[in-house]
Formats: sequence, C-alpha cells, structure tokens
Amino acid sequence: MKLAAASDFRVVHNDWGEETRTLIVRANDSDQRDWVAESPLVGQLASRKIANVGITWAKPSFKMRRQNPGGPFFLACFDGSGEVINGGSPTTVAEGSACLLPRRAANHLQMGESLQWTYVFVRYREPWEGMSTLNSEAPKIADYDALPLVEAIRGLHAEANGAVSASALQLWVELIHGYVLQFVRPPQVDPRIERAWDVVLSLLGRPWTLKQIAAEASMSTEHFRRLCLETIGSSPMKHLGHLRMRRASGLLATTDLTIDAISSELGYEFASTFSNSFQKWSGRRPSEFRQSPRR
Repeated sequence: MKLAAASDFRVVHNDWGEETRTLIVRANDSDQRDWVAESPLVGQLASRKIANVGITWAKPSFKMRRQNPGGPFFLACFDGSGEVINGGSPTTVAEGSACLLPRRAANHLQMGESLQWTYVFVRYREPWEGMSTLNSEAPKIADYDALPLVEAIRGLHAEANGAVSASALQLWVELIHGYVLQFVRPPQVDPRIERAWDVVLSLLGRPWTLKQIAAEASMSTEHFRRLCLETIGSSPMKHLGHLRMRRASGLLATTDLTIDAISSELGYEFASTFSNSFQKWSGRRPSEFRQSPRR
C-alpha cells in the first residue's frame, strides 16, 4: 500500500533528511519546534490525553529522538519499514505492523534498510488510567492494518483546516483513539495473566522459571506461553528479561546503587552476567549507561 506525497505534507528539514514529509495535528501550542508549530490545533485531542497525531513519510537519513515522554507512543507502518529503538537493539516495524512504546520510554526512530518508511503515529501526553502492567511496562509489536487510522488522521487534519465543527472534531478524535485501543487491548485478555505478571514485577529478584510464573496464573506452561505471545507479543522469559532490564535502567539512572547491588536485586548470581545481558539489551555496559547524558 503506497501513499503518494500530498500537498498538505510539510517538508521537514533538521536532521530528518531533506525529503522527509510530515502531517501533524496537535492539541495545543506548547510544542514550538519549527516543523510542528505551523500544524493545526485541535483542543479536542486533550480529551483523550493526546498530545499530537500525524503521518510521516520518512526518507533516508531520517532520525527522531524524544526522551522520556509522559504517555505511550503508538506507531503503525503502512509502507516500507523502519526501526524503533527502545532501550535495546533496533526492532524493525514494517508495513502491516504497529508498535506501542510504553509511558516514559524514549522514542527513538530511524530508517533501516528500506528507502522509505511511511507511518502514522499517536502520541499521548499522559499514561492511560486503569491500564495493566502488560501495557505500561513493555513495548508491544504486532500485526496491524494502519489504513483506517491513516484515513481518520487525514480526516481530522482536513476538518481542522476547513469549516471547523467542534462536534465533528470530537468524532474524529474518538475514532483515532478507538483505533489505537483496538491494538492496545486485545479481546478477552485473561486477568490471570495480568495478576501473574504483577506478582513477578513485585519480585523481580526471584529466580523465576516459566513453570513458576505459569503457576502464578494457575495455568500449564504451554497455555501460559501461548497466551503471553498473544497478549504481550513475546515469550514469558523474554518478557521477564525485558522487565528486569527496564528496572535496571531506572535504578542506574536514578540511584547510586552499585552495579553489583543492582545485579543482586534483579536476581543475577554474577554481576558479569547482568552486565552482558544489559549490554545486549541497551547496546552499552551499565557503567556507560549511567554516565550517558541520555539518562
């Protein structure tokens, strides 16, 4: 599915590449970056805690970095492919898939091997109320048809630039938010899965096995593994590793605990094992991460 360059796309300069274009609608005028400041304002976005929505047609050399936003960031690709970096190695998000980055997760996006990457995004300014640990702690990548969301954002943009109707704007906002929630909240999520991960999150230092975590959900290991793949988008042990690394990055950034102490708190027998795992996840040793200005 291709999207031709449209006249209402703004050309973005900066370090995004001369041919990258974007279409944005924002909730207020608090963001004064030159490529955002001229986009239309729709105050109704704030009713769903949305900071801005838009479409980006990225070209080679495109990079976008946003540190520690307050709310989740949703991105759905509908042409080409690009890379999302969330603490660890780049993850490819290609046509027909979407990614939800959790609250307070840095939004690092960049071109991969593709010659173009067209995606739609919804950035929230605050966390959702009542969301489970599964949705608030780990990124999620899964299949997703972006076209309805694309059309909804284009509709909102056109409405905001035309004969503005407050009721029509609110309907577009509700439609956009609803399309994101279709991705975020899979149907029939078993509450036992959420309770099990809440227990794990409160006791990350325990030497958890798949069998033990499944027992917290009162399920067989295979049934628990399958449901985790469906609701989280990763295997239980991979998700456990991600939770530990997220906790480690927070401790490194906000405390003076030694690396040995953090390693022990997260259940690693040897600090060297923890350091190797952290480097694989983030691309840096724990000591390098602690000294980085990205903290």
